Amino acid sequence: MAKLDLCLKEVLNVNLEAFIVDDVFTAEECEQIVDLAHQCGFESTQTSKDGERWKDEAFRNNDCATYHDDESDFLLVDALLDRLASYLPEKDATLNPLFRFNRFTKGQLVQPHVDATFTLDGFTSKYTLVIYLTDVNLGGQTRFINAFDWRYLDIEPKRGRILIFDRRLCHAALPVIDSCSKITMRTDIMYPQTPPL
Repeated sequence: MAKLDLCLKEVLNVNLEAFIVDDVFTAEECEQIVDLAHQCGFESTQTSKDGERWKDEAFRNNDCATYHDDESDFLLVDALLDRLASYLPEKDATLNPLFRFNRFTKGQLVQPHVDATFTLDGFTSKYTLVIYLTDVNLGGQTRFINAFDWRYLDIEPKRGRILIFDRRLCHAALPVIDSCSKITMRTDIMYPQTPPL
């Protein structure tokens, strides 16, 4: 496993961190996690608006499932922290135990956005962690975007690859073009909240 910094300052003129690590999970482990996602049950994606759930297919039209890490013997938080400890941008990290599986079939996408802050038990999210669980032949890239001049950088979905990025980065999921499904899992890398002065 080797860390590859994406050098966003040079490519996008954005001073936020992002990197990939390949082969964090084997093909067999990815298949086990995909099976877990199917057991959780994929549903049509809904977006939160003012505390209510509503469907906005123009923004996001993929399917999703959620998994809380204490619901089975498959402890993803422990496995991920063990494998990523030397790569994490800062010490004292933990992971949000709520994981979201996203499934994209042909034509499905997510429009440009930034990820919301998540707070739990004195920890707050700082980075987004995405695990690519399947390979995609055409399309399905994660696109980082400079929202001021629309320069971009595309990250190819590759089974076993992990993408970690500052949650403030504008990004999108490009449409899958071929007939295979792109399945990812995402959660938040969280750090202790800084007490107010």
